[in-house]
Amino acid sequence: MVQRIRRISGTGSRMVSMLILVFVFGFFPSRQGVRQAFAASEVQNDRPSTLLTASAGIKQVAFSGSGGYVLLTGFNGYHTHNVPPALNDELRKLNDNKVEIKQVAFVYGTDAYVILYGRNAFIWSGGVFAEAINKIREANAKNVDIRQIEFFPGNAVMIVYGGGNGYIGYAKRDLLDAMKGYNARGDIIHQIAAVPNQQGYIVLYGNGGWEAHLTPSNLISVIKKVAVQDIVWITVDPSSGDGFILLKDSYGGVSYVGTTCISSDLQSYIDKLNKILPYEGYGRCRHS
Repeated sequence: MVQRIRRISGTGSRMVSMLILVFVFGFFPSRQGVRQAFAASEVQNDRPSTLLTASAGIKQVAFSGSGGYVLLTGFNGYHTHNVPPALNDELRKLNDNKVEIKQVAFVYGTDAYVILYGRNAFIWSGGVFAEAINKIREANAKNVDIRQIEFFPGNAVMIVYGGGNGYIGYAKRDLLDAMKGYNARGDIIHQIAAVPNQQGYIVLYGNGGWEAHLTPSNLISVIKKVAVQDIVWITVDPSSGDGFILLKDSYGGVSYVGTTCISSDLQSYIDKLNKILPYEGYGRCRHS
């Protein structure tokens, strides 16, 4: 069963546009209809089969518990492999409706998922633990941007919202304590990456700042070599020990660093994108 939460906030400019719609079409559309009417005029539509331009870029890779993955591109493009059919259906609907797809997050060790889309709306599947749904609802009720959702082993979750300094978490005590420090200093959180097999985490924050806790040395060595402010996304694959993919800005495009054998399907798709995006020749099947 898939469920969804939406929050729609109006502004003066939207009210003017709504009155224009009423004048032109001669009726009052529903709130959902108004939202979708605006969305249709605001976004580009990146189909999974579309070869991306450099400005579109790869923005996230998420691995499921069964070895599948989702790769997000541009505004609402996506590419999937071995994921639940319902997830494909939901991504297709968002893509068809030209809604921004922000993130897909899998509950650790499972194929249960949350899709973050639009400003602070989300869809969740069966299998997402109740505490996580409650925390995401809490962030949604604040009527601010939800920037990221990250799951950890032991039914733990962390949500970053607002300008990147707000957070809500459940059952990840060490990270919650660290987040208090970032919040007190006013640091902007760019990403939290779980290191699931070692109960660790990585936090990218501020202007090139980072912190790693219980993180494999091979990943730390790569982070040290890469300009942190150029890191787009870090994903540790829970099914491959300490294997990971790190996406980084590269001459206006996105390249990747991988220290484990990634699936041939994902490798092929990234190579397809890299025919028009600079590829820096990092080992695609190199073990630590």
